[in-house]
Amino acid sequence: MSDEIKIPEGTVHFIDVRKPGRPVANNTLVVDQQLARHDGEGKRISGEKTVMIGSDGEGIYTILKGDANRDAKIKGLLSKMERENKGEYPSILGPFADRIEAFKEMHDKREKTPEESVTLLKTETVQLREALELAQADGDSEAVEKLTADLKAQGEANTQLVEDLKTEKEANVELRKEIEKAQKNAAK
Repeated sequence: MSDEIKIPEGTVHFIDVRKPGRPVANNTLVVDQQLARHDGEGKRISGEKTVMIGSDGEGIYTILKGDANRDAKIKGLLSKMERENKGEYPSILGPFADRIEAFKEMHDKREKTPEESVTLLKTETVQLREALELAQADGDSEAVEKLTADLKAQGEANTQLVEDLKTEKEANVELRKEIEKAQKNAAK
């Protein structure tokens, strides 16, 4: 197992990172597979062995403390993380000691819908304004300068998000028109 990742002692949880608007997949993963072994005369010494783990309906992979294949399952899921978590958003997170911790981390790391992004930016802007007011009241010029720069950057991020949403909305309108046109042509 990886040296940098701390594995909890008891039950271990991994979680699939959800994509907005998509259902949670109930995946079953093969995490270890061994072929049957034979002696030199062609007699079978041991049978095939396949270790699998499945997620529950909420995208959680749970490995119990006493599971005979605990190490193989953890190693397999860590390997999956290493292979797949290459982009901006991870596809699987873990290991976690409890489910709530896994869900919180998944929510923080997952891709947000445009509506969630707007709400998050609004909340952050309000928090920055409140912090700026407190810094101004305290007369902390260094904090005021930093918070003013942060608010300016936040404003630029808000403007960019609004532009991105407008562009996406326009693209969706054009796509709908093309779909309607294709449906009319198909009906003829």
